[in-house]
Amino acid sequence: MLVFTFVLGNKNEVLSTLVVGVLAYLGLVRKPNWIRAGLVLAAGLWMLYAIDYFRAVPLAGLGEAVHGRAEEATAVATFLTSSNEAYGAHFSMYGVLAAGVEPRFGYSLYSLVCSVIPRVLWPDRPPDIYLYYSESVGAMQDQGYSLHHATGWYLNFGYLGVALGAVVMGLIWAYCLNAHRRAGSGLLFRLFGTVAPWLFVACLPPLIRAGPEGYKGFVIEGVLIPMGVLAFACRPRKVRVPLAWHPERGWIWRATS
Repeated sequence: MLVFTFVLGNKNEVLSTLVVGVLAYLGLVRKPNWIRAGLVLAAGLWMLYAIDYFRAVPLAGLGEAVHGRAEEATAVATFLTSSNEAYGAHFSMYGVLAAGVEPRFGYSLYSLVCSVIPRVLWPDRPPDIYLYYSESVGAMQDQGYSLHHATGWYLNFGYLGVALGAVVMGLIWAYCLNAHRRAGSGLLFRLFGTVAPWLFVACLPPLIRAGPEGYKGFVIEGVLIPMGVLAFACRPRKVRVPLAWHPERGWIWRATS
Protein backbone atom coordinates (compact mmCIF):
# COMPACT_ATOMS: atom_id res chain seq x y z
CA MET A 1 0.00 0.00 0.00
CA LEU A 2 2.90 2.36 0.64
CA VAL A 3 4.26 1.70 -2.85
CA PHE A 4 0.79 2.20 -4.30
CA THR A 5 0.32 5.57 -2.59
CA PHE A 6 3.87 6.57 -3.55
CA VAL A 7 3.19 5.92 -7.24
CA LEU A 8 -0.12 7.81 -7.10
CA GLY A 9 1.39 10.68 -5.10
CA ASN A 10 -1.24 10.42 -2.34
CA LYS A 11 -0.24 11.53 1.15
CA ASN A 12 -3.57 11.56 2.96
CA GLU A 13 -3.84 7.77 3.21
CA VAL A 14 -0.34 7.50 4.68
CA LEU A 15 -0.98 10.29 7.20
CA SER A 16 -4.31 8.82 8.31
CA THR A 17 -2.86 5.34 8.76
CA LEU A 18 0.14 6.72 10.65
CA VAL A 19 -2.04 8.73 13.05
CA VAL A 20 -4.47 5.86 13.69
CA GLY A 21 -1.73 3.30 14.17
CA VAL A 22 0.48 5.33 16.52
CA LEU A 23 -2.36 6.77 18.62
CA ALA A 24 -4.18 3.43 18.89
CA TYR A 25 -0.95 1.72 19.93
CA LEU A 26 -0.19 4.33 22.60
CA GLY A 27 -3.76 4.34 23.83
CA LEU A 28 -4.42 0.60 23.96
CA VAL A 29 -1.09 -0.89 25.07
CA ARG A 30 -0.57 -0.82 28.82
CA LYS A 31 3.19 -0.23 28.55
CA PRO A 32 3.97 1.08 25.07
CA ASN A 33 7.45 0.92 23.60
CA TRP A 34 8.14 4.60 22.98
CA ILE A 35 11.30 3.94 20.97
CA ARG A 36 9.45 1.66 18.58
CA ALA A 37 6.60 4.16 18.28
CA GLY A 38 9.09 6.94 17.59
CA LEU A 39 10.80 4.94 14.85
CA VAL A 40 7.47 4.20 13.19
CA LEU A 41 6.52 7.87 13.41
CA ALA A 42 9.85 8.98 11.92
CA ALA A 43 9.56 6.47 9.08
CA GLY A 44 6.01 7.59 8.36
CA LEU A 45 6.97 11.27 8.29
CA TRP A 46 9.84 10.55 5.93
CA MET A 47 7.43 8.65 3.66
CA LEU A 48 5.14 11.67 3.59
CA TYR A 49 8.03 13.88 2.58
CA ALA A 50 9.23 11.40 -0.04
CA ILE A 51 5.78 11.32 -1.64
CA ASP A 52 5.64 15.12 -1.70
CA TYR A 53 9.20 15.33 -3.05
CA PHE A 54 8.87 12.77 -5.84
CA ARG A 55 5.22 13.26 -6.83
CA ALA A 56 6.20 15.60 -9.67
CA VAL A 57 8.93 13.27 -10.95
CA PRO A 58 7.95 10.85 -13.75
CA LEU A 59 8.66 7.17 -13.19
CA ALA A 60 11.24 7.21 -15.97
CA GLY A 61 13.30 9.84 -14.13
CA LEU A 62 12.86 8.44 -10.64
CA GLY A 63 16.30 6.85 -10.45
CA GLU A 64 18.02 10.01 -11.64
CA ALA A 65 16.10 12.09 -9.09
CA VAL A 66 17.13 9.78 -6.25
CA HIS A 67 20.83 9.84 -7.14
CA GLY A 68 20.98 13.47 -8.26
CA ARG A 69 19.26 15.08 -5.28
CA ALA A 70 19.69 12.59 -2.47
CA GLU A 71 20.53 15.30 0.05
CA GLU A 72 17.27 17.16 -0.58
CA ALA A 73 15.28 13.92 -0.29
CA THR A 74 16.30 13.62 3.36
CA ALA A 75 15.26 17.13 4.41
CA VAL A 76 12.13 15.97 6.20
CA ALA A 77 12.53 18.58 8.96
CA THR A 78 12.44 21.39 6.41
CA PHE A 79 9.29 19.89 4.88
CA LEU A 80 7.48 19.82 8.24
CA THR A 81 8.35 23.42 9.09
CA SER A 82 7.89 25.00 5.65
CA SER A 83 4.78 23.31 4.24
CA ASN A 84 1.74 25.61 4.06
CA GLU A 85 -0.80 22.78 4.04
CA ALA A 86 -1.32 23.09 7.80
CA TYR A 87 -2.82 26.58 7.55
CA GLY A 88 -3.58 27.15 3.85
CA ALA A 89 -7.28 26.40 4.23
CA HIS A 90 -7.68 29.08 6.92
CA PHE A 91 -7.33 31.84 4.33
CA SER A 92 -10.55 30.78 2.61
CA MET A 93 -12.77 32.56 5.14
CA TYR A 94 -10.90 35.82 4.59
CA GLY A 95 -11.47 35.52 0.85
CA VAL A 96 -15.19 34.81 1.30
CA LEU A 97 -15.71 37.78 3.64
CA ALA A 98 -13.59 40.12 1.50
CA ALA A 99 -15.55 39.20 -1.64
CA GLY A 100 -18.90 39.40 0.13
CA VAL A 101 -19.94 35.91 -1.01
CA GLU A 102 -23.59 35.19 -0.22
CA PRO A 103 -24.41 31.81 1.39
CA ARG A 104 -26.35 29.21 -0.58
CA PHE A 105 -28.73 27.82 1.99
CA GLY A 106 -28.17 24.08 2.55
CA TYR A 107 -26.40 23.50 -0.77
CA SER A 108 -23.81 21.13 0.71
CA LEU A 109 -26.54 18.90 2.13
CA TYR A 110 -28.14 18.75 -1.32
CA SER A 111 -24.78 17.95 -2.91
CA LEU A 112 -24.10 15.33 -0.22
CA VAL A 113 -27.37 13.54 -0.96
CA CYS A 114 -26.70 13.64 -4.71
CA SER A 115 -23.20 12.21 -4.20
CA VAL A 116 -24.76 8.84 -3.35
CA ILE A 117 -25.20 8.36 -7.11
CA PRO A 118 -21.80 7.71 -8.78
CA ARG A 119 -20.63 10.34 -11.24
CA VAL A 120 -20.34 7.60 -13.88
CA LEU A 121 -24.12 7.28 -13.78
CA TRP A 122 -24.73 11.02 -13.33
CA PRO A 123 -21.96 12.99 -15.10
CA ASP A 124 -23.60 16.36 -14.36
CA ARG A 125 -24.05 15.60 -10.66
CA PRO A 126 -24.12 18.83 -8.59
CA PRO A 127 -20.59 19.67 -7.42
CA ASP A 128 -19.74 20.39 -3.81
CA ILE A 129 -19.57 23.85 -2.26
CA TYR A 130 -15.88 24.21 -3.19
CA LEU A 131 -16.68 25.12 -6.81
CA TYR A 132 -19.03 27.86 -5.67
CA TYR A 133 -16.31 29.16 -3.37
CA SER A 134 -13.56 29.17 -6.00
CA GLU A 135 -15.75 30.91 -8.58
CA SER A 136 -17.06 33.48 -6.11
CA VAL A 137 -13.64 34.62 -4.88
CA GLY A 138 -12.17 34.66 -8.40
CA ALA A 139 -9.65 31.87 -7.83
CA MET A 140 -7.74 30.50 -10.82
CA GLN A 141 -9.70 27.48 -12.02
CA ASP A 142 -6.67 25.49 -13.19
CA GLN A 143 -5.26 25.33 -9.66
CA GLY A 144 -6.40 23.62 -6.48
CA TYR A 145 -7.16 25.46 -3.25
CA SER A 146 -8.27 24.42 0.22
CA LEU A 147 -11.66 25.26 1.69
CA HIS A 148 -11.81 25.39 5.48
CA HIS A 149 -14.55 23.38 7.16
CA ALA A 150 -15.93 26.47 8.91
CA THR A 151 -15.96 28.34 5.60
CA GLY A 152 -17.99 25.55 4.03
CA TRP A 153 -20.60 25.78 6.78
CA TYR A 154 -20.65 29.58 6.43
CA LEU A 155 -21.33 29.30 2.71
CA ASN A 156 -24.33 27.10 3.57
CA PHE A 157 -25.93 28.86 6.54
CA GLY A 158 -24.05 32.11 7.14
CA TYR A 159 -22.62 32.93 10.57
CA LEU A 160 -25.04 30.49 12.20
CA GLY A 161 -23.50 27.74 10.06
CA VAL A 162 -20.10 28.22 11.71
CA ALA A 163 -21.60 27.41 15.12
CA LEU A 164 -23.73 24.63 13.63
CA GLY A 165 -20.67 23.00 12.06
CA ALA A 166 -18.84 23.09 15.39
CA VAL A 167 -21.81 21.47 17.14
CA VAL A 168 -22.05 18.70 14.54
CA MET A 169 -18.33 17.97 14.75
CA GLY A 170 -18.47 17.96 18.55
CA LEU A 171 -21.39 15.53 18.60
CA ILE A 172 -19.64 13.10 16.24
CA TRP A 173 -16.43 13.30 18.26
CA ALA A 174 -18.37 12.71 21.49
CA TYR A 175 -20.09 9.68 19.96
CA CYS A 176 -16.70 8.20 19.02
CA LEU A 177 -15.39 8.76 22.55
CA ASN A 178 -18.50 7.24 24.14
CA ALA A 179 -18.32 4.24 21.82
CA HIS A 180 -14.76 3.66 22.99
CA ARG A 181 -15.70 3.81 26.68
CA ARG A 182 -18.74 1.56 26.70
CA ALA A 183 -18.72 -2.13 25.91
CA GLY A 184 -21.12 -2.88 23.08
CA SER A 185 -22.43 -6.08 21.63
CA GLY A 186 -21.48 -7.35 18.23
CA LEU A 187 -18.10 -7.68 16.57
CA LEU A 188 -18.41 -4.59 14.34
CA PHE A 189 -19.43 -2.30 17.19
CA ARG A 190 -16.62 -3.59 19.42
CA LEU A 191 -14.10 -3.03 16.65
CA PHE A 192 -15.41 0.47 15.99
CA GLY A 193 -15.40 1.33 19.68
CA THR A 194 -11.81 0.15 20.05
CA VAL A 195 -10.38 2.55 17.47
CA ALA A 196 -13.17 5.14 17.00
CA PRO A 197 -11.47 8.14 18.70
CA TRP A 198 -8.27 7.74 16.71
CA LEU A 199 -10.12 7.15 13.45
CA PHE A 200 -11.88 10.48 13.87
CA VAL A 201 -8.65 12.27 14.77
CA ALA A 202 -6.94 10.79 11.70
CA CYS A 203 -9.79 12.01 9.48
CA LEU A 204 -9.66 15.56 10.86
CA PRO A 205 -7.01 16.88 8.38
CA PRO A 206 -9.07 16.13 5.23
CA LEU A 207 -12.28 17.06 7.04
CA ILE A 208 -10.91 20.48 8.04
CA ARG A 209 -10.10 21.12 4.36
CA ALA A 210 -13.65 20.41 3.14
CA GLY A 211 -17.16 21.62 3.72
CA PRO A 212 -19.99 19.53 5.19
CA GLU A 213 -19.49 17.16 2.24
CA GLY A 214 -16.30 16.01 3.95
CA TYR A 215 -18.33 13.74 6.22
CA LYS A 216 -18.89 11.44 3.26
CA GLY A 217 -15.13 10.80 3.18
CA PHE A 218 -15.14 10.24 6.93
CA VAL A 219 -17.89 7.63 6.67
CA ILE A 220 -16.24 5.79 3.77
CA GLU A 221 -12.53 6.13 4.57
CA GLY A 222 -12.78 6.53 8.34
CA VAL A 223 -15.48 3.98 9.16
CA LEU A 224 -16.50 1.57 6.40
CA ILE A 225 -13.08 0.72 4.97
CA PRO A 226 -11.26 0.32 8.34
CA MET A 227 -14.16 -1.67 9.79
CA GLY A 228 -14.19 -3.92 6.73
CA VAL A 229 -10.46 -4.57 7.01
CA LEU A 230 -10.60 -5.22 10.77
CA ALA A 231 -13.68 -7.43 10.45
CA PHE A 232 -11.94 -9.48 7.77
CA ALA A 233 -8.84 -9.80 9.96
CA CYS A 234 -10.94 -10.83 12.99
CA ARG A 235 -13.20 -13.29 11.19
CA PRO A 236 -13.78 -16.42 13.29
CA ARG A 237 -11.93 -19.54 12.23
CA LYS A 238 -13.20 -23.00 13.03
CA VAL A 239 -10.81 -25.22 14.95
CA ARG A 240 -11.10 -28.80 16.14
CA VAL A 241 -11.20 -29.24 19.92
CA PRO A 242 -10.85 -32.71 21.54
CA LEU A 243 -14.12 -33.51 23.27
CA ALA A 244 -13.67 -37.04 24.68
CA TRP A 245 -11.69 -40.24 24.29
CA HIS A 246 -13.39 -43.33 22.92
CA PRO A 247 -11.63 -46.70 23.34
CA GLU A 248 -12.47 -47.82 19.80
CA ARG A 249 -12.88 -44.56 17.89
CA GLY A 250 -10.08 -42.63 19.57
CA TRP A 251 -10.47 -38.91 20.16
CA ILE A 252 -13.87 -37.39 19.39
CA TRP A 253 -13.39 -33.90 18.07
CA ARG A 254 -15.76 -30.94 18.12
CA ALA A 255 -15.57 -28.03 15.67
CA THR A 256 -15.78 -24.63 17.29
CA SER A 257 -15.08 -21.03 16.32
